[in-house]
Amino acid sequence: MSENGVRFRDIRGLLEARSVAVVGASDREGNVGGTAIGHLLKFGYTGEIWPVHPTADTVAGLPAYRGVADLPGAADLAILAVPAARTVELVAECGAAGIRNGVVWAGGFAESGPEGRALQERLVEACTAADFNLCGPNCLGLINTATKLTATYSSGLFDFDTMLTGTVSMVSQSGGITAASMALAARAGWGFRHVVSVGNEAVVSAADFIHHYANDDGVRVIAAYLEGVQDGAKLVAALREAHAAAKPVIILKGGRSEESAEAAKSHTAVLAGVDKVFAAVMRDCGVTLVSSLEELLDTASLFSSLRPEQLGAGGRIAITTTGGGGGVLATDQCVSRGLAVPRLSAATVAAAAAKLTPLAAVANPTDLTPESFYQARWRDQLPDALAAIAADDGVDGVLFLAQAMRHRASHVVAAVEALRAATTKPVCVSWPLAPEEALRSLAEQGIYAFPEHDRAARALGHLGRYSPAAAAESGAGAEVPADVRTVVKDLVVSDHTVVAEHRARPVLAAAGLPVVDGIHAHSVTEAAEFGFPLVLKGVTDEVTHRYAAGLVKLGVSDREELTTAWKAITTRAEADGVALDGMLVQRMADGDTEFLVSAFTDDQFGVVVSIGVGGVLAEALDDVVLMRAPVSAEAAAGHIGALKLFQRAPKLAAGVDVAALGAFAARLGALASALPWRKFTVEINPVKAVGSGVVALDALLIVEAV
Repeated sequence: MSENGVRFRDIRGLLEARSVAVVGASDREGNVGGTAIGHLLKFGYTGEIWPVHPTADTVAGLPAYRGVADLPGAADLAILAVPAARTVELVAECGAAGIRNGVVWAGGFAESGPEGRALQERLVEACTAADFNLCGPNCLGLINTATKLTATYSSGLFDFDTMLTGTVSMVSQSGGITAASMALAARAGWGFRHVVSVGNEAVVSAADFIHHYANDDGVRVIAAYLEGVQDGAKLVAALREAHAAAKPVIILKGGRSEESAEAAKSHTAVLAGVDKVFAAVMRDCGVTLVSSLEELLDTASLFSSLRPEQLGAGGRIAITTTGGGGGVLATDQCVSRGLAVPRLSAATVAAAAAKLTPLAAVANPTDLTPESFYQARWRDQLPDALAAIAADDGVDGVLFLAQAMRHRASHVVAAVEALRAATTKPVCVSWPLAPEEALRSLAEQGIYAFPEHDRAARALGHLGRYSPAAAAESGAGAEVPADVRTVVKDLVVSDHTVVAEHRARPVLAAAGLPVVDGIHAHSVTEAAEFGFPLVLKGVTDEVTHRYAAGLVKLGVSDREELTTAWKAITTRAEADGVALDGMLVQRMADGDTEFLVSAFTDDQFGVVVSIGVGGVLAEALDDVVLMRAPVSAEAAAGHIGALKLFQRAPKLAAGVDVAALGAFAARLGALASALPWRKFTVEINPVKAVGSGVVALDALLIVEAV
């Protein structure tokens, strides 16, 4: 269990099994259980292997057992290599035999339709009754390279003669992604510690595996491919745990083009799509998001090649190259990835130049020229020159470009190894067309060589943005006054209800959110007594965006204008068939800078607070930040400071009290977390920056049908 009460399953028996029962294994060609036993034997699994077959005496030369009840003991792990229809009864048999962990590869469950969903529900019930940790169903299984546990039928393992191991552990909701990842890593001379395909996550989830990895001393980097999130709170807890353990998490997210449901109901849904919510939550958990499998593996490999203290080193890069053109391109590529390529100090230039061939050009990038590797004199002094460049106080790491130095490969490897030993800063190597033996030699030293400069720059960009402090807790958020629950209780709300401003305002006020002064008037005389200048708004639950519907008049300065505006709004409402319950009369608020602030429920992560630039700049800047509630005022203010407004429109931003807006967001998040409905949006548009604070000018509550 994590500190916040989230429960994780103890899955050590899945990943660290010392005995494996393979139910359904046979010597028949193409039998997946037999394939799994073949993999276990081929790679030298260190535990016991017990085939289970109702009639065979042996499978793959090993003694076979008639059923799980006949095994020599309770296996740590059962591979149920059987059709979907048999899995439920077999889980019960495993439970009776004392087996608590298993893998189901078969499909035909929730992914296949109503009948499959019903079967999966029965499977989950059987697992619950047997206290059974199930990986799958509909998965490719799992691998632990440290013990050579290959609980998988993956055909990709036929391509390997040995099982490479490493410090990156991966979990994936796609079996194909896991197989491709192992193949690509092996081609580069790299291996994983764990590779797991979770499939439907009927019992054990990706979050459970991330939790396990966070507590495994042999894991340094966690990689994941996710298409959906079943339990957002559990995933967040696991990710925060990994970050606290100084283990970077790199996630490739599939299905990012999904749009928010019912987007036309509010501006919020347009500004905060599903992908943006996921990205915001991952940001707050310190996760590095990537957009391709290549990028996932590149970034994980670079991170795993570094020492823990080198993570978060910074984004100022010194580039060394054996060809001028490559250095120029790499500089552009680094800058495009958000990195800096600063000038080296005069002292650094002098120290490096004294050790390099006269043909070299010491700058940033530094062109070492191939000459540095041709003659023993320059080769012997090259490590000192590289060390001097790495020691420059203005750089955080070194990108070493080997270009096409195949004929001097051993010297290049020696130079890289010497540089890595001479500096405490990260060293990244890009070596197109590197000989395989050179790649193996570097990999043995824990050095990943990129096959293309831009891929190296991209991974370095992620490293430059990685911060050990990025997953700091958002905070407990603001407290919700008891009055809020009383006010909310008085609202008559059913599913798919729009609660307009005149009824939503009291909820905001009770929560301590600053709202503009106003009254609910039913006559011109009553409105005039409020005083001028004023804003006039038609009161109705039928229209969500009253300004666009012509039911709002700003800057009414006297009674004559008031009378005209009242009549115009009433006439417009009648023409559109909208019933009005009088008018909302409010003060005009000073200030030019407006924000669209909202809180809504996300299916995966619960309440999310959104703050975007409003008014005429809303579409021009497309400027919005999101944060998962609860969030502290300080954390919210930090996110707000990242809005484009503060870089692109400094005059408007100068009048914004960021701390006050952060406090507003925190209190709104607390309010939304206390609301009783499962699916809703609270939209405050606009919130205006006024003086040394902020004030809500309009509000809308939408309770959605679920």
